[in-house]
Amino acid sequence: MIYVGQTGSGKRKLFSRLKAHTRDVLANRWDHFSWFGLRRPISNGNLSTEKLRTSAGMATALNHIEAVLISAAEPALNKQGGRFGKNAKRFLQIRDDRLGPTESEMIRQLWAERHER
Repeated sequence: MIYVGQTGSGKRKLFSRLKAHTRDVLANRWDHFSWFGLRRPISNGNLSTEKLRTSAGMATALNHIEAVLISAAEPALNKQGGRFGKNAKRFLQIRDDRLGPTESEMIRQLWAERHER
């Protein structure tokens, strides 16, 4: 983990934040990311509308913070997964192949080509 940030509370949304990080001091230091949201995806692929007022008790808030940190950092000694709550859903995002090969894939290919000689 090299960076933790927040988006969604102002005009800057996730895509614009990620795009900015491809040109700032974080550029070339990351090739994937994880995100955790409070809004659910709906059938058309968009996110549900924002609820202006939400609240959670201290125990629920602490469980969610712990769950996000465990999921993001994947610490070796945490055998128990995070406790997001019974209504939480996990969505896996798939990398778009139109982006071309990842840095890791390019390195593996170069390594293989070098060792074929």
